[in-house]
Amino acid sequence: MHLLLNNMTDKELLNRVRKLMDEEAVGTLLERYSHLVVAYSLPKMANRESAAQVIPALLKDLDQNFRTMHIPRANDCVEHTLEDYFSPKKHPNHVSREVQAIYRSESRVQQSGSNPIARQQLGTELESALEKLTAEDQQVVALFYAEQKTFEEIAAARGITKDKVRTILKTARKKLATQLMDQAYE
Repeated sequence: MHLLLNNMTDKELLNRVRKLMDEEAVGTLLERYSHLVVAYSLPKMANRESAAQVIPALLKDLDQNFRTMHIPRANDCVEHTLEDYFSPKKHPNHVSREVQAIYRSESRVQQSGSNPIARQQLGTELESALEKLTAEDQQVVALFYAEQKTFEEIAAARGITKDKVRTILKTARKKLATQLMDQAYE
C-alpha cells in the first residue's frame, strides 16, 4: 500500500485524507513535505526553541491542517501552517480573502472545462475584471499570459526589474480573482 500511496499525487492523497480519513495518506504527505518543514523552520527558530520541540509540533499542526483545512494544494497547506506557526498573529485556520478568491477562481476554470457556456461566461467576467486593472498591470498581464513572455523579457521591455514584474503579476492575479469572486456573488 505504501508504494501505491507514494505514486499518488498530492491532490489524490488529500482526498483520501479528507474523505476516507486515511492515516497512511497523511503519513505519505508528511513524509513528502517533512524536509521542507525542517529547511524552513531551522533558520526561523533562532535559539528560542529547540528543533526537538518545534518539528514535532509543526508536524502535528500539519497533520491536523491536512485533515481540516480546505486548501486544495498540499504545498499551500504546508506554507500556511509554517507561516502561522512562526507568526501567530492571525487565527490559525484563517485563509485570506484573496487566497480564497484565487482558489475559487481556479476551481471555476477547472470546472468550466469543456462546457462552452461556462467558459464564455467566465471569459466575459475575466474581460470585465481586466478592464478594472491599471494600464501597467494590464500590459504586464497581457505580455505574460497572452504573449507568453518571460519575466526577463517583460522587465526589459517595460524598463523594470524582474521582481517588480513578479510583484505586478502576483497582485494582479489577486485583484482579478477577488473581482471574479465578487462578480459571482452579485
